[in-house]
Amino acid sequence: MTDKYQQGAGFVASGILAFSTDAVVLFLLTRLFGVDPFSARVVAIALAIIVAYFAHRTLTFKVSDAPTLAQFAKFASVGAGVSVLNYLIYAGLLLAFATITPLVALTIASAIAMVASYLGYRYGVFNKPSI
Repeated sequence: MTDKYQQGAGFVASGILAFSTDAVVLFLLTRLFGVDPFSARVVAIALAIIVAYFAHRTLTFKVSDAPTLAQFAKFASVGAGVSVLNYLIYAGLLLAFATITPLVALTIASAIAMVASYLGYRYGVFNKPSI
């Protein structure tokens, strides 16, 4: 398997892990603990960023250096920017469509934000110039 495909497979696997974290935390907070879907999503995003950092280091970009606070800060900054985009789409969908569920809005918003996150992590955090 070429590096391009390995990186793509790692990105998908990392995304699945982060998305699953986001979705499970959102579900638990809204359904089991009665937290409103807007506040619950903020907590879910924060936990998903932590999971995504370690998954992308290992699976997508295969970084061998030890993780650093500076690198995590860059990752979290990109993640926060993409999360703002993701959250605005999510909230917009919930507000625009009264019958949409939080998990459907999460899925749509996450799919749209995926491209921005890959580009930001690849070129802004892990600095791998060749695909």
